[in-house]
Amino acid sequence: MEQQAQDALASCPSGGFSNPAVQVNASLNRWWGVAQQNGVTDPNNKYTSSGLYAFANMVFSETSKIGCAYKVCNSNKLIFTCLYNAM
Repeated sequence: MEQQAQDALASCPSGGFSNPAVQVNASLNRWWGVAQQNGVTDPNNKYTSSGLYAFANMVFSETSKIGCAYKVCNSNKLIFTCLYNAM
């Protein structure tokens, strides 16, 4: 998974942050914040909102792999990504 994450960053996509801590925190807040925004209200803990699709795949009990990578695209730009095996 790590190699796939590195490959995804090969061409330095636009965007990114100059502060690595800001980038990592922003990414984590986006991934986990979607559950707070959409809410998980099903009594059986099922993710029924389409807004929860990526979150549900990430926290699915059979998701067993994660790979993260970062790339410094120039002296003041860092990009960061994590991939996981979706269901």
